[in-house]
Amino acid sequence: MSNLQNDVYRIEGGRQVVGEIKCLGAKNFVTKAMIAALLGDTPTTLTNVPPIGDVDITKEMLTSIGVRVEHTADEVLTIDPSTMSLSSVPTPHSGGNRIPILLLGALLHRFEQVAVPVLGGCQIGTRRVDFHLEAIQEFGATVEETAEGFVASRAGSLKGTHIKLPYPSVGATEA
Repeated sequence: MSNLQNDVYRIEGGRQVVGEIKCLGAKNFVTKAMIAALLGDTPTTLTNVPPIGDVDITKEMLTSIGVRVEHTADEVLTIDPSTMSLSSVPTPHSGGNRIPILLLGALLHRFEQVAVPVLGGCQIGTRRVDFHLEAIQEFGATVEETAEGFVASRAGSLKGTHIKLPYPSVGATEA
């Protein structure tokens, strides 16, 4: 028998537990997958997308640069980068989450000069983004920090490289 008391499930033995629990996808993955979809030329469909604020903020950032983003069903999101037309993310999207730093590389894939706003929205506190900036430079681009955010540019194509992190960093591997 299950009783919801104080936001805890209590299960008393002697009876078989039966039921279903629906688990949605991880927000920390889906927002990065949304950015990765910009690297392709055709639409990407993501399923099991959780209905949370970071997904909505990322959708707003993508549509603000001309990417077509559609919810084709409750938990299905289609991202079409072929309509991307702007190389700079507008400033109003800067305070919502830390996704803008990930857009640097994805936008540089298509444009020779790109700009993203100052990062915001992290409840963990200030976290360095130097690994991201160094990775962009290792790919052959230059990065400048301005009062509004980061401006990166490239001459020619980006190049593949090996990047060695001085210590483990979950956020740095997203660059």
